[in-house]
Amino acid sequence: MLRHDVPVEIRRGDFDDPLAGAIRIGTKPDQIDVVVGRWKWEQAVVERSQPIEVQPGITIPVVSRSDLILLKLAAGGPLDYVDAYNLLMLGPRDEVIAEVESKLADLPRDAKELWQRLLADVTPPSP
Repeated sequence: MLRHDVPVEIRRGDFDDPLAGAIRIGTKPDQIDVVVGRWKWEQAVVERSQPIEVQPGITIPVVSRSDLILLKLAAGGPLDYVDAYNLLMLGPRDEVIAEVESKLADLPRDAKELWQRLLADVTPPSP
């Protein structure tokens, strides 16, 4: 259902931004941000997303935890790093780490380096 009273804000990414842009729909607390990818690997993230019913009759595609980590690594900001760290700390990590590493080859070098730093931060030192 199209509603004309819902605010929509379109943001274009700068030339060096990892995203082509974002679309902000609504206002807090019901605000939704839709990211607009720039690269083929981002398209694959969207294609792998799974439909989740967020309200009765409203279903949206949601990316997996490993794909969200990939997006955070590619964004590369300090808050993105904290988000990726927290996503890894949510629960069992081995499967998520394997999933991220299986998809990491397509990401920029900076994102791969950030992943190595993140792994070092979440892996306890050997006794």
